[in-house]
Amino acid sequence: MPQTVTDWKRMTEHNPVNLRGANADDYQFPGERQKIYFYNVARIEHHVGRPPNFPRNMVFKACPKDKEWVLCSLSITHPFIEWREDTNNNRFPVYVDGYREAMKVLCPLNPGLDQDWNDPASVHQGGNLCQKGVFWSTNYPPLPEEVAAAHRRLEETYRRRLEELAQIEELDGLAEASKRAGRSGRAAAEHMGQVTGWHRSDLTVKKDLGKIDCGVCGEKIRATAKLCVHCEAPTDEKLQKQWLSEKLGLKAHPAPSTGHKKPVIDPAQVIEFKG
Repeated sequence: MPQTVTDWKRMTEHNPVNLRGANADDYQFPGERQKIYFYNVARIEHHVGRPPNFPRNMVFKACPKDKEWVLCSLSITHPFIEWREDTNNNRFPVYVDGYREAMKVLCPLNPGLDQDWNDPASVHQGGNLCQKGVFWSTNYPPLPEEVAAAHRRLEETYRRRLEELAQIEELDGLAEASKRAGRSGRAAAEHMGQVTGWHRSDLTVKKDLGKIDCGVCGEKIRATAKLCVHCEAPTDEKLQKQWLSEKLGLKAHPAPSTGHKKPVIDPAQVIEFKG
């Protein structure tokens, strides 16, 4: 009896099944299926198609301004059932790796499962969605580090986009930069709070509105964030001190005689580290 995805793929791909006579239920995978979710942290919506398994436009809805992430309507499972056709046009199901399928949905050229991987020259529709705020996860809700990584990739993409538009404006003028900015360029300027000749972020709601300072690096983060997207430090005060101690290689001192119960990090050691 086949037990692995590879075993079932080998069995099903050599057993064509007529669509009218059978379906994927005739080849049920014996193990438990893992659900894979898709999320978006960007403020813009994405529409893409990934044939042959997803030939029509899939919608990854925009994340609301008051949320860290939004759950997209698309979800798949591992293993993933892929329908194929034999030489007589009979369709038959084949079990394939669901994690690879999730990766191909976001970036067809990605050779593995690393969502940080990027190919700037991607010619696929929608490009690499991993670099545009979309990510997949087996967790619901997603882990704080997964959300922080998605925000980091998005901001790196926005910075590159703004640099490109700055060069265009310098070489070809403001009108050309405004013409080529498009939705992505304006979203980048809005997110980063940039004021340019082709976009006025100062006339919209400030991006820092409602945000707080990270207790470690001082950068602005959302009040609901569990991790800082800039330094990846936890926002919880207790976890933050523990994280700092481990990061800097420091040991917390015992409580002083005043009855203060929280561990205190020696300021001299912190200064020396930053030195």
